[in-house]
Amino acid sequence: MNLRVILPRLMLAFAVVAGITWGLLNQAELDAGSVRTLIQTLGPGAPLIFIAVYTLATVLFLPGAILGLAGGALFGPCEAPSGTWPA
Repeated sequence: MNLRVILPRLMLAFAVVAGITWGLLNQAELDAGSVRTLIQTLGPGAPLIFIAVYTLATVLFLPGAILGLAGGALFGPCEAPSGTWPA
């Protein structure tokens, strides 16, 4: 394998490990209330960020069911499908 194939995979693996590590270190701060407050402070940009993350996950072949459930929990069952449909 050449560097052009290995480098993106290493970057993705690093990002996943960094995200998991961050989540484990900040477990006490990741409750439903703080996530809801973060989404409310983002205002109308929150659905756009969710759409961007969902689109990126689709391109990277990550399971969409997890993000779909997260979108339903964060934005409600009516708004979440309208955010995932464009992706």
